[in-house]
Amino acid sequence: MIRTCCSKFAAVVRDTHCILAIAWRMDAQLTLLYYVTAFVAAVVPLASGLALAALIDRVVVIAPAQATVPMIAVIVVASHFAIVAINNAVRVGLHEQYYDHAFRYRLQDAFAYWFCEKLTQLDVPHREDAEVQTLITEVRETHAWRVPDFFRMLAYAFIAIIGVASAAVALVPYGGWIVPVMIAGTVPRIYLRLRLGFGELPWSMYGSGAPESRRRWYLGELLSQVSALRELEVLRTAPSLLARYRAIQARILSLGKQPLDRYRRVSIVCPLIEGAVVFAIAWSLLPGVAAGALSVGSFTFFVTMLLQLATSSADGGGSVSVVYQNQLYVRHWNQLMALPRLTPVAERPRPTTATGR
Repeated sequence: MIRTCCSKFAAVVRDTHCILAIAWRMDAQLTLLYYVTAFVAAVVPLASGLALAALIDRVVVIAPAQATVPMIAVIVVASHFAIVAINNAVRVGLHEQYYDHAFRYRLQDAFAYWFCEKLTQLDVPHREDAEVQTLITEVRETHAWRVPDFFRMLAYAFIAIIGVASAAVALVPYGGWIVPVMIAGTVPRIYLRLRLGFGELPWSMYGSGAPESRRRWYLGELLSQVSALRELEVLRTAPSLLARYRAIQARILSLGKQPLDRYRRVSIVCPLIEGAVVFAIAWSLLPGVAAGALSVGSFTFFVTMLLQLATSSADGGGSVSVVYQNQLYVRHWNQLMALPRLTPVAERPRPTTATGR
């Protein structure tokens, strides 16, 4: 069991290193900026939380008479939304908007060219091999979307892991028991993200029910082609085909909703559990704020890191699961690119001295 897990982990690391090396050779500067902005987005809550904590403590020290319980609550809420705004400016505005689109466009362009280039260089024995043909089909259907999406989900997983690590380090001085208790509170949502991320919840309703999906696509093509519409009008078979099309859609929708119905209660309860755990932990430290053992700024920073730990833990579970899923498509790409040439390439003829040709 342990040996199998280690071998799978080694394969994941090897495929990830190979595909990242390809992106680095494609555009080293864009690849570096994409993941540097992901790192910055991950540590922005920590940095802004520290800055706002110092600012709040400065305000309380200057005006201690105004540091009442309602004032503390207002400052905590205001600082939370300030941190959210700063995080959105860096993560959404810079990383997820500009660099995400620029990097994805560049990857799609490069992978499309490399795929065609590789096919033109395949030897006849490769092109006639059934396994290679299956591999080509798999890569053809996934290289433009699934393989570039691997980099995006890897960045999300990277942000979540850095977020968990930074929040855990920041929370340890407040008590060694806080981090494991908070992570335990996010386990249900992590479990939910892992289960849904590993394929139980399709991205599209047409991703489930393979036989019905094929029939649906066939009938959709039949009912939308101009040449076929003339025959349907003459034979008057359109109503029966539309009824069959509607029945297939209902079946596919029913299959697609099954995971949603199965995890509906868990999806609602999980955030409530995390919120209750955050509130209970924060409430346990509130007497220290009232007694002066813990400053208002430190308490604000503490609550912010609690929320950061809860959110990053849940996001990390879902992101890692999708990374692993997309990594399977990356492996197909790496296998296709690794196919060797079986026939030596003939060198271009050189002109001779006598003929000049």
